[in-house]
Amino acid sequence: MPSTFRINKKKTVIVLGGSYGGARAAQVLAESLPDECLIIMIDRNSHANHLYVLPRLGVFPGHEHKAFIPYTNVFHPTRPSSPPSSIDNLHANSSSPGPTTIFLQAHITDISPTHVTLDRSFPPHGFTNEIAYDYAVYALGSHLPSPIDLWAPETQPSAETPTASSFPKTVSHLDGQEFGHARCRRSVIEEVAPYNGTKPEGVAWLKRCQDRIAHARSVLVVGGGALGIQFATDIAAVHPTKPVTLLHSRDRLLPRFDLPMHTTIMQALEDLRVDVILGSRLDLATTRPGAEVYDKIGRRVVRTEDGREIAADLLLLCTGQIPNTALLSSLYPEVVDEQSKLVRVLRTMQIAAPIPIPTPSSPAPSLLSGFPSSPCMSEMSTFTSSSHTPSDGMSIYDDKEENGRLEMGDLVLALDNGEDDEEYGEEGSSGRLTSENDDGEGEDDEEVLRDSHLFTPYPHIFAIGDASDAFGAINAGHNAYYQGEVAARNIVRLIKRDIISHNNTTNEIDEELELYTPNPPAIKVSLGLQTKSVYEINGVIGTKDDGNEDLDAGLMWRYFGVGGLTEEEMLV
Repeated sequence: MPSTFRINKKKTVIVLGGSYGGARAAQVLAESLPDECLIIMIDRNSHANHLYVLPRLGVFPGHEHKAFIPYTNVFHPTRPSSPPSSIDNLHANSSSPGPTTIFLQAHITDISPTHVTLDRSFPPHGFTNEIAYDYAVYALGSHLPSPIDLWAPETQPSAETPTASSFPKTVSHLDGQEFGHARCRRSVIEEVAPYNGTKPEGVAWLKRCQDRIAHARSVLVVGGGALGIQFATDIAAVHPTKPVTLLHSRDRLLPRFDLPMHTTIMQALEDLRVDVILGSRLDLATTRPGAEVYDKIGRRVVRTEDGREIAADLLLLCTGQIPNTALLSSLYPEVVDEQSKLVRVLRTMQIAAPIPIPTPSSPAPSLLSGFPSSPCMSEMSTFTSSSHTPSDGMSIYDDKEENGRLEMGDLVLALDNGEDDEEYGEEGSSGRLTSENDDGEGEDDEEVLRDSHLFTPYPHIFAIGDASDAFGAINAGHNAYYQGEVAARNIVRLIKRDIISHNNTTNEIDEELELYTPNPPAIKVSLGLQTKSVYEINGVIGTKDDGNEDLDAGLMWRYFGVGGLTEEEMLV
């Protein structure tokens, strides 16, 4: 229900990125802010991309359309919605009670303390390519590993091109010729039209991925995180006669989790006849252009750093998730960690930077340093510790629907490949910084919770999800979801403070800012098409055998406000 408090000046809140965390932040803002506010969510895609089903749908045909969910009702998922009738990129709501909500499909090219710059204007809404804002939620995630990066530049080799690079960089159409035959080493490359983030393009992209895997005689998957495990098991299940190798640089799969996870997954890989090589790191130099080596039957040969040679027709490099933080680095370089490329945040999810050592000529900055003259920041020292459970009591671990609300079980399908990324240097993503509280002790320590070594140069800008260094939280939708809730609720609190300041009231500010603390890592990994998955939640490890071929992709549609659709209606 929209809030009953009113404001004297219209406030604009922008949410940059419409995936799991950004969508949840937008929903909480739409539920909580008054009519006078404007909420704008901006994403480069016309539809929400359900990332966790991309590995499955890039292998198993028939469900590609379910990975791309309309934003039509994203701000108000509990309100009844009509089936989407088009792929219109502009969705606005100004007639229902509550704030005005607008979705824009655009690329964000720059962010300043007061404006965001887009690659296009929106005359129907009266927007130029520069949009002013009062508060921002930065939820632009990360650049994904190439096997699920729809935006990577794509080329299409001719039927005569033997290639083993990661799709989607290349895709093959064979026209009856044998892929990778020794006599066919001449590369003839055709450009594929640039990707523009629409659903038809995404569906076509997944079909090309399926085609490439189907025609490769053998596949090498690199990276033993959830993404690599899902690809290896799905390919082996869909193509049981195709040799599949999984190469991992560590001695254990998913080493961030308990040993029984590794044991269960290894058994599933053995049952599917996947060849697993542990403790051996791929030499990336052998995968680059100009380093091509082929064996006698035309398979591409790559080498590990310990000298092992592996031949395969297709290489899927399931590592290298890099935070998408360049925009914030340009805004204020110190908020982005140089090593991890993650955005530093306070536990309030406001962007943060290390406090410089003061000198006589350069005193330490205040908490409000850099903020463009807004009275809403007059009280920044008031905090409250908050668990990261959803505000309405939902559990992320149950795939159920109660009172029209989606329980967030699917978001535990973390594409957690961070434990392997740092093994590949600049080619991958360095590990997320660890929390002072990773041992579970001292969570109530006031100095720790207040992040005393950091200050926020822009208290009106929040960062969540894969782009943020959120105190050891793994890259997973459920973590982004909770961080989005904390950021949104804190924005609501700050707007209320602004009201009190503008009205010159003597009322005390009784709503403290929430502090985010993550739970222990949780994950759920599918293990092939036989409906089996393995999970670890709060230290409990188990398996489930109730999955579907589409990984219950339709459940996520309810989260974005368009549940209950028929198969035909989901095609739009």
